[in-house]
Amino acid sequence: MLKRTVFFLFLVLSSLTVVAQAGIKVGYVANFHSNHQLNSLLTAFNTQDKDLDSEFKPYSFSNGMIVGARIDFSPIFINVDWSPSFHTNKSIINEADNTTTTRSLSTNNQIFSTGLEYSESWYSIGVNYNFSRLKISQKVDSGSRSELLKDNVFSITPFISLNFLNGDRVSAMLKPFVEIPLGKRYGLDRLADELDITNPTGQKRKPSFGISFIVLN
Repeated sequence: MLKRTVFFLFLVLSSLTVVAQAGIKVGYVANFHSNHQLNSLLTAFNTQDKDLDSEFKPYSFSNGMIVGARIDFSPIFINVDWSPSFHTNKSIINEADNTTTTRSLSTNNQIFSTGLEYSESWYSIGVNYNFSRLKISQKVDSGSRSELLKDNVFSITPFISLNFLNGDRVSAMLKPFVEIPLGKRYGLDRLADELDITNPTGQKRKPSFGISFIVLN
């Protein structure tokens, strides 16, 4: 029910582009999240009694594009955004029979956002409400890829942006932000089972920080 409500709100806000002056925006977003809940599992795997030729790297950075609309009710704007990001991580285990096992984890995070923004000529402040759909899949050596996690979580991102290149047709924004988790944590039990480790209890989703560069028309 909650997923349907979020999707319905996303469609309603998108439809406002028909009746209001709207600009299309594209850009790049980078997110730094060294305290991601996933890192506790990766650290536990790396510290097992195994001969690792290559360890899993911390899930500390993700990046991707951002596409959306900015609906103009000056000086108030409504934002509708979609931002996908992808990340691949792998470890190599030296086995007792002198062979190696390569385990690859692929993370796919799709973020749908809506929010309000107050904007002046050179700066903007606002907040977005985010629906994130996270998928993690695994591939061992040359085997087929299997899905280990599909989960949805929510967050908000307060932001302030610097506006420049303000022209009649094109403008740009540099937007630092903080992402604040809301509600539940990710359900990582199946991933922990596949990695043959215990899922640490008490791990909470923690805020992360990022920056985006957006071009508007």
